[in-house]
Amino acid sequence: MAGLLVDVYGLDELSPPQKSPAWERKIDQHLALGVSLGGHSVWQLMFAEPRVTAGAVIIGCPDYMYMLSDRARLSRLSTYSQEDDGASFLGSRDFPPSLIESCKKFDPKALIFGTSAVPDVKEGGLLDDSWKQVLHDRLRGKRFLLCSGADDKLVPYRCSEPFLQWFKPATSSWFKEEGVSVDDRVYLGVGHSFSVDMIADSVQFVIDVVAGADQGASASSVASKI
Repeated sequence: MAGLLVDVYGLDELSPPQKSPAWERKIDQHLALGVSLGGHSVWQLMFAEPRVTAGAVIIGCPDYMYMLSDRARLSRLSTYSQEDDGASFLGSRDFPPSLIESCKKFDPKALIFGTSAVPDVKEGGLLDDSWKQVLHDRLRGKRFLLCSGADDKLVPYRCSEPFLQWFKPATSSWFKEEGVSVDDRVYLGVGHSFSVDMIADSVQFVIDVVAGADQGASASSVASKI
């Protein structure tokens, strides 16, 4: 996934916002949509690349460590211990320290909280200036569409829930001034697939994001003329 971020960065560098005689339109925003592993990557891309201002995450997860730990538990890997609720799995041969460090650089939950548990919102787990700084520096003004299948067994919604239970109130209430929009949708009867309803919602999301940028550009043009 980290390699995908580097690839996207390279593509962004090769598509600067400039005009040419053969191409009279300019690139004024970058959007991302990814499914499954691509969905995990969109989560990371939204936190890592300032030029990507909107992302549709389809059956993806913002907490790679939790998701892989959960799979290790279900697979009954010898490196997963029930005695410590899987804590020792992180740093084992199946999830080496180098992968933990990669998660801390790119994965949303680990980027903010490391290997620690996501704090409980009800116990004041939002009031930390360092977390607010992450939202300000990396996410200000960005828009998220999150689409998850209620019956997804490969990337179950429960693996995203702890982070989202912090992330959604953080962006909508406590840190509202950062202008981050999060639309979290769970589709009943849908497993690990890009369902028809998800497709329709994703298309509408892209239309709305593009329309919003066009309206902003029009308003700016009128203001400059005045």
